[in-house]
Amino acid sequence: MEQARERRLRFTEMITPFRSDYACGLQVNRVNGRLVIEHGGNNIGFNAHLAYYPEEGLAVVVLANLNGTVVGKITSALGGASSLITPSN
Repeated sequence: MEQARERRLRFTEMITPFRSDYACGLQVNRVNGRLVIEHGGNNIGFNAHLAYYPEEGLAVVVLANLNGTVVGKITSALGGASSLITPSN
C-alpha cells in the first residue's frame, strides 16, 4: 500500500510543470479539456512521439523513419480521434 502511494506521489511530481508546460522532459497540457503528457525525439531519419492521456488510461506512440513534424501531428490526430470513440459495455 505504501509503495503504491509512493509511486503516485512520484508520478504526480514528475508531471507537475515547473516552467510553463515543461515537466522533467515532458510537455504537460490540456487539449480540448483532456490532460495530455507528451514527449518526442528524433535522430537522422527517425522520429518518435508519445502522448499519454492519464485520465483515460490511453497512450499513443508513433514511430517513423522520416524527418519533420508529421509524427507529432499523427500522434495528436490519433489522440483526438480516440476521444470520439465510446467504449461499449
